[in-house]
Amino acid sequence: MSRLNLLWMLVISAPLLAQELELPTSRLADPTELYANLNITAGLNFDGASNFPGYEIDGWEFRLQGDLLAFDKLRFRFTLPVSNQVYGAVGVFDNAALDIGFQTHNTQNFFKSSLLEVGITTPLTDDRTFSSFSRKSWELRARYTAALRLENSWMIYPSIGFYQRNSRENYTYVPAPLYPSMNKYGLRTMVLSSYETSDRSFIQFGLEYENGFWFSDDQNDATEEYLDDIDEHNYRVKFKFQYALTGNHHLYLDVDGYWQNSRYQDVPTFQRHISWYRLGYLYLID
Repeated sequence: MSRLNLLWMLVISAPLLAQELELPTSRLADPTELYANLNITAGLNFDGASNFPGYEIDGWEFRLQGDLLAFDKLRFRFTLPVSNQVYGAVGVFDNAALDIGFQTHNTQNFFKSSLLEVGITTPLTDDRTFSSFSRKSWELRARYTAALRLENSWMIYPSIGFYQRNSRENYTYVPAPLYPSMNKYGLRTMVLSSYETSDRSFIQFGLEYENGFWFSDDQNDATEEYLDDIDEHNYRVKFKFQYALTGNHHLYLDVDGYWQNSRYQDVPTFQRHISWYRLGYLYLID
């Protein structure tokens, strides 16, 4: 009797197990694909601002992120971080973000799919040129990403976007004429590639370039003249490895390197290098 029960359990559970192990690796590796999920990350960062002693903060971050789907083409993504990036203090939900993505098309051709995104992050504490003492700061952004199929397991994703960062009160406890409101805008371009190393895992590698131009809302000629001569050229390198424990449960490793270079009349004024190391867990809902 026990053998018959065991055989019956195997017969019943086999289709369910097969369904659970149906791993959507290609979908998860593609940033233009839409799927509902919830993920948690924990990581460390190592900050090196070479010409601004005291700005370096080697810190930590916990982050909750989720994707919710509306209809078949619309995605809402929320990001809620907790970190010590506020000059060593603990910031709860600093750099919180909301992004909305619309998938413009999805095929099986060489030009496989594309995604149009808009988003906001506030308050900003991840950029030392915006004061961490101010709560009146935010970033608005828009980005277009395309997915190009090179092989069945190898994809490339070029993207281009626009951003604007605003800080209405750069230093809360100092009069505005001494520290005027700061604003920055520019373009972000990135080339990301993904390769499926197996049915359960994939790697991603990306290179991003960002430029920045400064301006102020204070209508001060001296301030405007100074800010007009500042420009930024920033670079980011991204690496990710993700492994599927089951069809719904995934673990991943993120490694990022970021180089910020600000120049005034072609003279370097602010250089910063920061690296992130994060471990994450993703639960695939749909």
